[in-house]
Amino acid sequence: MSELIDVAHGDDPAYGEIHVGLYMAIMSDVLDRTRQIIQAEALTTHLPNTPRPAEPSRPEIKTKMMSKAAIEQATARPLALLRMQISQYNSPVPASFIRLSGGTAHHATQFFNPEEYFCLTLTSPIASGATGDVYAGSIEMLSSTGEILSLSHVAVKFAFEPEQQNRMRNEAEIYEHLSSSGATGIPILFGLFQDSESDTLALIMSHVGRCLVHRIPLDDDQDPPFFITPSER
Repeated sequence: MSELIDVAHGDDPAYGEIHVGLYMAIMSDVLDRTRQIIQAEALTTHLPNTPRPAEPSRPEIKTKMMSKAAIEQATARPLALLRMQISQYNSPVPASFIRLSGGTAHHATQFFNPEEYFCLTLTSPIASGATGDVYAGSIEMLSSTGEILSLSHVAVKFAFEPEQQNRMRNEAEIYEHLSSSGATGIPILFGLFQDSESDTLALIMSHVGRCLVHRIPLDDDQDPPFFITPSER
């Protein structure tokens, strides 16, 4: 690398940023390799031509338990490593988003252990509105026991302008209030995060389905793509 990087004069990107990017890529590679090893070991535990015993209820219970564990972990970890894999866009290095607690972010230069962050991958755009741009994605993280926890239905809303960010902060407070009040039928809020290199905010929550505005026909002659029930109105 010394022949490729001008340590003394390189400033775009800086030498430190390159090193951070390399470490992030190494951590992402470790997570990918760990997941592949776990999947390979799971396949080799079953002998070929051996009928697998029927367990009608246990897989569902295990899935629910893992989902609950993943939700609890995602709502508590202070760092989100965000990557984009949309069409031709593929982030070589993830961006660091720090959880906002009490309106302020955790110390950006703090060292985070693997159990203190999760990897968030954006896969497709959902919508764009007054509060910000929304993308679909998924979350993966390493538990303290070495298991890979994942959440496949995640929505991430970004706010870039100050007015958008004020709306997003207010939206996050509303979701937190509804959740603490025991309200049902609302998205699960994983947290409000801030980019460590800018003021960009990211509101991370569960993806609960198609936007209602996309289910309304553009004109009277167009059939609605989905049926809208009275309760949804």
